[in-house]
Amino acid sequence: RKMRERAVLQRCRQGDRLISDVVAAISPDITPELVEAAALSVLAHLEHLIGRELVAAEGTSELLSAFYVRVS
Repeated sequence: RKMRERAVLQRCRQGDRLISDVVAAISPDITPELVEAAALSVLAHLEHLIGRELVAAEGTSELLSAFYVRVS
């Protein structure tokens, strides 16, 4: 879990702004059937990172479509 969270944070630091971009980067070989589950997992990690003030959400509030940006 911690490794995946670090990977999500690293992707935010490298410029990924959408959950779908993070999923594609950290799970490049994922089967189409598992993409939505992976996106929900990334969302959970982002929510945790937001709670720790390491990332912030901007843009739309629709599930899985919000933009995520790194907080300094």
